[in-house]
Amino acid sequence: MYNSVLLYAMELTAILSALLLGLGYLKASPDKPAGRTFALGALFGILYLFEGMGRTHVDPLFRIDISPWPLRLLVHPAVQAVPGLFMVYCFHVFQEGRRFPPGLTVLFCFQIVLEAIVLLPEGGFNLPIPNSLRIGMDVMQLFFVSLALFWTLKGWSDDLVQEHRLLRWLSVSLQGLMVFVVLVIENLLVANGVIDLDQAKLLTVSTITAVLTGVLLVTIRIDRFTPGKPATQLTGVAVGPEPVRLRELTIDDFEKRFCEPRLHRESGLTIAGLAATLNLPEYRLRQFIRSSLGLRNFSAMLHRYRIDDAFELLADPANIDMPILKIALTVGYQSATPFNVAFRELMQETPSEYRRRALSSPRAD
Repeated sequence: MYNSVLLYAMELTAILSALLLGLGYLKASPDKPAGRTFALGALFGILYLFEGMGRTHVDPLFRIDISPWPLRLLVHPAVQAVPGLFMVYCFHVFQEGRRFPPGLTVLFCFQIVLEAIVLLPEGGFNLPIPNSLRIGMDVMQLFFVSLALFWTLKGWSDDLVQEHRLLRWLSVSLQGLMVFVVLVIENLLVANGVIDLDQAKLLTVSTITAVLTGVLLVTIRIDRFTPGKPATQLTGVAVGPEPVRLRELTIDDFEKRFCEPRLHRESGLTIAGLAATLNLPEYRLRQFIRSSLGLRNFSAMLHRYRIDDAFELLADPANIDMPILKIALTVGYQSATPFNVAFRELMQETPSEYRRRALSSPRAD
């Protein structure tokens, strides 16, 4: 009975934390895909807790009846969609401004359909469900979480938004704990009889409760419960007039020290290397790029200057016979692929299309 009361209290705490986090993100960023995705994921996470509270091993005093098949058909696919939603959320937060891959959208929807199919026998449909299908769905969930982890870690070192860097750390922790607890403990340890359902449920819910409560407390401390707004307490940048230490490096100075020598053409240039070249502390360079240039990270800055450089080369009639690959290598890229991707994102056309249009346009005398 003691464990049942403790488990019930932790489940209520986790539900409340998830609800507050979801509402907080939705309130802060109602017009952004990341805010809406996080809120939906929080709702489905709450359904996961409700689903656990409806299992037969739960004390009848605290059990929630979700046994009717139509209700299960709604709840179960939503619960299994959490890893995919987390993938979508991480993409929109850490790959900001890019279009979510259509192929992953199709795969995600396919996984949800499969989750509904495995419940058909419960509704009286004589449909044998092979075990390989269930394994395949687990693999898809692990794949989604792996992609979320990749997008979270990608660009960590040169992300200039301090709250994003903290959010990356929280996301990695959250993913690691959830994957370990839900996919490993429930799908492996319980399935092989290492621990029983009561132990697994207590461990799962206590971990989820600790993670959600911790994230909620950190979020409130950072933003006063506005997760979508800048965490100025952590950035070290005062709200209001620009600090004197940032005004010491002007845009004109940067143009002379970075653009005129065309440092952006250096292959493999890093923010640490540029800071050393400019004889600046790395944190000051980060702040300058973010505050003065208005760019999100170091990679965005490099792309901007390299593509601007490529504009001139592509539009110059003297370079009409210069291959696109050579232009990409000249401005600092190591291959044509990242150059083409960056160019298309900034210009909504390929380098070849831009060159054709630029060279065919009459020049002003």
